Amino acid sequence: MRSLHLAFLVASLVAAKHHNDNGEDKLLSVQVVIRHADRAATTGWATDKSERILFRGNGELTDLLVPLLTCNDGWEDVVAKYDLKTSENAKDTALVKMLSTQWDAPECSQVPPALVDAIIAELVQKEIKMPDHFKACAKGHAKKFMFRYIEMLAGAGDHFNALRLKRVAGMLTNELLSNMQKAASCSPPCNTQPKFRVYYTCETVFESEVPAMELLESPSEESDSLETNIGIRRVTR
Repeated sequence: MRSLHLAFLVASLVAAKHHNDNGEDKLLSVQVVIRHADRAATTGWATDKSERILFRGNGELTDLLVPLLTCNDGWEDVVAKYDLKTSENAKDTALVKMLSTQWDAPECSQVPPALVDAIIAELVQKEIKMPDHFKACAKGHAKKFMFRYIEMLAGAGDHFNALRLKRVAGMLTNELLSNMQKAASCSPPCNTQPKFRVYYTCETVFESEVPAMELLESPSEESDSLETNIGIRRVTR
């Protein structure tokens, strides 16, 4: 496994316009949020050698800021959209329903839907030789499908849900905003606030940070990879 693989990076910049002699903006604070390193699929393996290479087992790298997705409320939109019988275990039953209705792309016709997580997770592992049709599916439709699923979990994008978004992004968003406020209100010379902070968490929290932080550039299912997007927000005073 590579030691670090970015899903996307969020940088929050707080600038003040009048703190230098030339009347130019002065950078007060930078915050970077990084997706955790590569992990094995939560369940399943793409090849018979995958388990030996990813020897720590499924879910090899666990999420550090784990979103609260086990509550039964906050899923009304998902229950209605996918015609679920109950909101209990909605994140899992919605995935099953999505796979049954959105797994019809030609490049994935020979790939079992249950392997969607495995083929995406193992695509970056050079030691694992997946069949070519697994690779084609992972690079194309499977990636777009997984983006939509993560977006649904986060309550973001077309699946906007304020309660789910708050549960997923609330803790990290409060931390980022608090840091920005402290940096913006600190009187110069400000030696009490760190100039640079780094956080790392899972892809679901990332997806929720886009609407929460009103980032200028957001990830998209059309991106070449779920690992390439950058979002920046500037705040001036």
